[in-house]
Parts: sequence; structure tokens; C-alpha cells
Amino acid sequence: MDISDRLEVKVIEAAELKSRLGVKPNPYVEVVCGLDSQQTKHVTESNDPKWNLPAMVFNHLLAAEVDTVLVHIKHKDIFGSRDVPLGVAVIPLDTVYNSPKIEIDDWYTLTESSDKIDEASGRVHIIMTYWNDSDLDIGQVSGDQEATNAPNLLDVLVIRATDIGGPNETPIDSFVIVQVRQNI
Repeated sequence: MDISDRLEVKVIEAAELKSRLGVKPNPYVEVVCGLDSQQTKHVTESNDPKWNLPAMVFNHLLAAEVDTVLVHIKHKDIFGSRDVPLGVAVIPLDTVYNSPKIEIDDWYTLTESSDKIDEASGRVHIIMTYWNDSDLDIGQVSGDQEATNAPNLLDVLVIRATDIGGPNETPIDSFVIVQVRQNI
């Protein structure tokens, strides 16, 4: 089995972080993926910090059987005592694994961590992309080649969509239903 898989995690920003004792936090993010962890620098006194950093890269996820990413947001105590947890987002990787090479861009709600914080509040904006060198692009399979290592992904081209805007041309949630049948 090819284990040259990697997950790219971009920490974009956080919002609505809770002040403690009337003081805005000095937040930073620690991303934990399996046994590996990486962290951002802290932002000084902000309830809505922005990092927008290059991606953190985590390798060999399938071999390590990693099924979640933990995104811890902590307050950096610049006076040297213990950093204080502000919350954690637990992100399952099912969708990411089943959507290789596709950016998953979402906001995740912070919950209380095992460090027994009073009350977690806020959200964190994360963009993740999963890459696996053994994945085949649909265009790579030709003739009698067999796509045994192809990702669990169906590539569909929607030719036209009409009348999908709401009142006053406001966007609405749209979806496509695709039925796949095996030719007999």
C-alpha cells in the first residue's frame, strides 16, 4: 500500500473567542493530527484573530489510522505561566478522505476540551485538502487500464442549470442528484 498521503491544513481565522476576566485573549492554534502537532504564532489581544498562514502539512495519515484532526485554540500567557485553553474543534476526516484533491473550506464550532475550561465559545475557520499520490485522475485512465486505485470520487460535469436563483436573484442552496447504474 502506498502511504505517501498527506493532509494540508490552513488555519485562516477564529471568531467570537471569549475574553477572560475582561481581557481579550492572545490566541494561537495548535493542530493535532495523529501523533504530530503544529502551531501558529499568537495574535495579541484579539477575540477575532486572523492567521491566514500557509498550510500545515501532515503525512502518512492512512498508515497511522488518523480519523480526526483536533484544532485547539489557546490563550498565550505572555507573562510565563500556563497557557489557557479556549476551546477545541474535533474535525472528522471522512469527508476529506473521500474527497481527495478538493478543498474543504468550513467553520467549526469550539467545544470544551479535556483541560476543563469554564465555557468554550467561538468558531475557527479551517481549509483542508487531502492528497494521495496513488490517486488517479479520471483523465489518466485510458483503454484497457483498470482504475483499481481510483479515489472514491465521481467526476460529474453539469452542463446547464436554469432558474436556480431565489427572489431578487439571491443565491439559494442548489444540489444535483446523480444516479449511477452498472451497465449489464
